[in-house]
Amino acid sequence: MPSRTTGLPVLSVSRRTDMVRWYPGDLVRTLEARYPPDKVHSIVVVTKFPEAMLKEPLISVLGRYDLVTAQVTITGLGGTRFEPRVPPAEKTLRSLPRLIDLLGSPERVSVRIDPILHWREEDDGPVRSNLGFFREIAEEARRSGVGLVKTSLASAYSKVVRRFRERGLEFVDPAGQQRERAVATLEKEAAAAGLSLEFCCEGTRPPRACVDGRLLTRLHPLGLVASREQAAGQRAHCGCTRSIDLAWYSSHPCPSGCLYCYANPLFPDARPRPGPGGKAADK
Repeated sequence: MPSRTTGLPVLSVSRRTDMVRWYPGDLVRTLEARYPPDKVHSIVVVTKFPEAMLKEPLISVLGRYDLVTAQVTITGLGGTRFEPRVPPAEKTLRSLPRLIDLLGSPERVSVRIDPILHWREEDDGPVRSNLGFFREIAEEARRSGVGLVKTSLASAYSKVVRRFRERGLEFVDPAGQQRERAVATLEKEAAAAGLSLEFCCEGTRPPRACVDGRLLTRLHPLGLVASREQAAGQRAHCGCTRSIDLAWYSSHPCPSGCLYCYANPLFPDARPRPGPGGKAADK
């Protein structure tokens, strides 16, 4: 079918919080009130909780849209102090085949083994990392039918470094040869697992897009063309194309509580604050 250009927006759900897990009510209300299926090109979901997409209300609501893609984040740190309210990798990986069935194609699902984190737990102690989990997660994703993984090395935002220090941890930011070795290892492990690999905002590699207008155009069942305009206000080396994010940092803090998060995380000792249309889901 020949493609045709439209002005329909791509929706991001969300790079600011795990909206499908913590704010499904807000998501449904926003979609129904402002973005019905005939007014949307595609929806890009980023989540650590794919099971939330496999039950009501989201399974019905998202099923009305022509194109929904999902980027499932699995770092191997779920349930640890780094991701206290995130499920373990094994549980999330088990959801991938059902998610692929729901969305209609393995090409519509990718796995984010992201970020790769380095830290010390004591002065002059060994540097630890979740890089060692990469191969196992990648291989299991491949067995589920996924063909693409995305990754990055965690960024040393000042608030993240401070957050680590307050918990007796040292955030380690690899540089120079150490960084190149880590990046090369990730490339080697992905190739060994038979997966394509894209780096997010990694200055030593070509820019890639988490929201990719070219890919969304190719995947759209009606051949509708997504915007290829560069997204504004993103980090250096970001290749993302224009989208509308349906969450906001102040109104949708993320109760997952990830220590490395640069957005607005809530930690387990804090109660989820309400979003604009209701409260964060806590079950």
